[in-house]
Amino acid sequence: MLTADEVFQTSDGILIIQESKNAEDDIKDGLFKLLLYSSIDNLSLEGVRIAFRTRPRLTGEFKGSIELPADADRLRKFCEQNALNKVHHDRLRWLNEELRRLGISGLLEGRG
Repeated sequence: MLTADEVFQTSDGILIIQESKNAEDDIKDGLFKLLLYSSIDNLSLEGVRIAFRTRPRLTGEFKGSIELPADADRLRKFCEQNALNKVHHDRLRWLNEELRRLGISGLLEGRG
């Protein structure tokens, strides 16, 4: 069975299908699900078509938040602010580029 972690409606009526992950190993699984969800042709509830989008939400022990894909300068500043090492910076750049290629926006949200 394929299920989403969260589904909610924004104040402007757009339905968000969200995969929330807090471990790096789960990110690829979440992206795969979001790719499937984003290929849905149309979504309706009781015969009424609903605008929707998909979004990964990644949480971790860092400060602040950043929406992806982000420009290189903003991404660099986020990594510096959180003192991310090269490995984590490279992974974040990879994720940023994957989201850009897939046309999916994402959210990194710190718990710290």
